[in-house]
Amino acid sequence: MAADIKKLERKGLNNKRTAELMVELLNGACGLVFNAPLDMMIEQRIRERLPDLRYNQLCSLTQLANEAESISTNKDTRELTPGRILRVNDALNGAMALWLSDFSGGIGDFVQSYRKFDAFPVAQKIYQHFQARNKGKLDPGDEYLLVDEFAEMLGVRDWYQWIDDPGVAPQPAREQAAATDSHPQGTTNPALLRSMAMASTMYLLAALERFEKLPATKVKQIALEISVLGMSGLDYSSPEKKYRLNAIPGEEFSALEVMCLMHAGLRQVEPEMDTGMDLDEPFSTAKKLHTARLKFRLSRSGIVL
Repeated sequence: MAADIKKLERKGLNNKRTAELMVELLNGACGLVFNAPLDMMIEQRIRERLPDLRYNQLCSLTQLANEAESISTNKDTRELTPGRILRVNDALNGAMALWLSDFSGGIGDFVQSYRKFDAFPVAQKIYQHFQARNKGKLDPGDEYLLVDEFAEMLGVRDWYQWIDDPGVAPQPAREQAAATDSHPQGTTNPALLRSMAMASTMYLLAALERFEKLPATKVKQIALEISVLGMSGLDYSSPEKKYRLNAIPGEEFSALEVMCLMHAGLRQVEPEMDTGMDLDEPFSTAKKLHTARLKFRLSRSGIVL
């Protein structure tokens, strides 16, 4: 993580933009995990049921494949993307390229650009798994099992969670409680929070730099306001900036940002308090980065700690 952060700093990104970029990249990778198996199955069904559209379909798929290849091979994109996320993207785009090569009857080489990537053997395994599963009978809804199977092969099953469709009939209270216990949602999902550790680190670093200019009473005011806000739940799986704080007028924050503000604030004014959030590890990293930056600024001013 530290190496990825330093790499982004060298690119001139500030703490907040680095955190936002990490959330965007993580959401993009999760979206690819979800869409890759579904898209392959949907396109096959379109060809089976609407064969007259096959030429239009191939044109569309070729264009999408070219766009994916352009992004996947872009030097700047690859330099900015953390290695683990890059591996997921390369493996899934490679698997879809293998699928399209077969699906199109070999009219184009969609795979060549992916062969040079370290994740290509994983791409081959994922596509082989898809082929094996596709030979059998897949009942409605089984495509979502494929999403989980792809994620397991990539080691990212803890990056997302399934939640009930809000349109389903309400469950009896006992069943609903059991489902909630076994499938944590929103801010009660520590695995999801851990998967966003890099973004959390940068938001925590930004919070520490904000708080170094404020008195302890103001820091406590911010932390307490967020703790009250959090009583109604904070969905940090969403990057949407929809939270406003009276203590910080004129700014809007995502759920993860306000959680990091609260955690950093309480660690300063109430260090023994349990915040209930699994942010201590990224906070420790953020503190080290903050201390290093502070020493650097002071050394440039001729002050030695």
